[in-house]
Amino acid sequence: MYQMVKLTSHDQNVTEVDIWQRVISPGNDSWNATVAKSVLDFKLPDQDIQRMNELAQKAQTGNLSPSENSEAHTYDRIGLLIELMHSKARLSLRKSHG
Repeated sequence: MYQMVKLTSHDQNVTEVDIWQRVISPGNDSWNATVAKSVLDFKLPDQDIQRMNELAQKAQTGNLSPSENSEAHTYDRIGLLIELMHSKARLSLRKSHG
């Protein structure tokens, strides 16, 4: 069971990605080959990639609304999460192949 703790002032800059990085521990090769191969299949659907590209184009011209800016940051965080998981999967596969 998880226990809720109050963050101290120096912990307030912790991001979702920081927490996910500690949870996933991408430098740890603890996944078996079946899990690792499945995780490497994780990717954003084409419609999301298209939306990310639209947001990126709008960002380059400075035309993102506040909600679009938030959406773009969400895609960034999800992309980093997928990268962390892929990193751990690749490391785990290297271990399982010798």
